[in-house]
Amino acid sequence: SNVLDDYEEGTWVPVPGSSTFTRYQASWYTKIGNTVTCSCYVFSFGDTSSSTAFTITGLPFAHKTGSEAFFVVAASGGVGNVPAGAIGVNARIGQNGGDGISFYNMYPNTTGGTTMLHSHLGAFHLQFTFTYITT
Repeated sequence: SNVLDDYEEGTWVPVPGSSTFTRYQASWYTKIGNTVTCSCYVFSFGDTSSSTAFTITGLPFAHKTGSEAFFVVAASGGVGNVPAGAIGVNARIGQNGGDGISFYNMYPNTTGGTTMLHSHLGAFHLQFTFTYITT
């Protein structure tokens, strides 16, 4: 009864919600049952000036409705243009019923954040590993 009957690993291609970016090496995933863990590293954004929300789609498996995932993103390798007072970047899968990744500027002592826009990206390199539930 302890044998895994649903295990898969592979690569996935993150897709920018708008504009372009460069993906560093392969983005990988591991799926065990209904739990998916993914890794991604993106940089060199084609749009660093618009007020369009920065999002990524193309998850290897659909996210389970009502099972939102939340994670912190490592921003490194360059200078971003985040708003004053922001201390980092976080992301959510399933925000407002969507199936992509939405990014937010984190602030100290608050439970929320502001939507990360393309104009906030600057020369950031965004690296993240996240886990979510699929159907």
